[in-house]
Amino acid sequence: MSDIEDIAVIEAERGKPDLVLEPSAETIEKQGLSDDIAHEYHLYFDPNAAGGCIVYARYDRGWVVNPSARWPMAEMARRLLNNK
Repeated sequence: MSDIEDIAVIEAERGKPDLVLEPSAETIEKQGLSDDIAHEYHLYFDPNAAGGCIVYARYDRGWVVNPSARWPMAEMARRLLNNK
């Protein structure tokens, strides 16, 4: 069984993402082995999902559902705090 998802199938089911986050190339290049930062994150808000949203991440191997959310959470917090 694969953890790789087809983004075309995801968008056909869910439509366009509610939020897209993309780390810079520098952030990806400088990450440590345990950082697990993807190239792109798509967030879909869904009241039926645990936590109210579903996250997909694009890695070199493809799209994965429910990736580590450390980087997206930190990025959203940075954006919120910088827009006070």
